[in-house]
Amino acid sequence: AVLPVGAAFAGKTLAELNLRGEFGVHVLAVKLPGRRNAGRNELPDPTATLRFAQRLVVVGRNEDVARLREAADIA
Repeated sequence: AVLPVGAAFAGKTLAELNLRGEFGVHVLAVKLPGRRNAGRNELPDPTATLRFAQRLVVVGRNEDVARLREAADIA
């Protein structure tokens, strides 16, 4: 799933959010605006601060992704 970084996540790091521990999802990439068709993805830096307009590429069970969407207030 691809989730936008909104108010619940902006200004925090992946390490702080602990999405694997809290929701059971794995973050595969952090996409920057305008990089939709970029040919490569790098592993996300857990210490980098997330910003609005970035997108998280996550994998996990449907129910876990749904819980993450709810917690992040993503429709």
